[in-house]
Amino acid sequence: MYTHRLLLLLTLITALLAPGLLDLWLFSQGPWYQPFLIWAGLCILTLLIEQWHRHEL
Repeated sequence: MYTHRLLLLLTLITALLAPGLLDLWLFSQGPWYQPFLIWAGLCILTLLIEQWHRHEL
């Protein structure tokens, strides 16, 4: 069974960044949507990497 490396990498990044994002979300004086922008950026980055990878095949 082939484990997708990008999904494994994103899981590791999520595990490392989740506590920091939670602190940013709960205790930040910035806008409430700032963590959502960060997650949206990660999702868009994943989409772009996937599309680039599919074009190589």
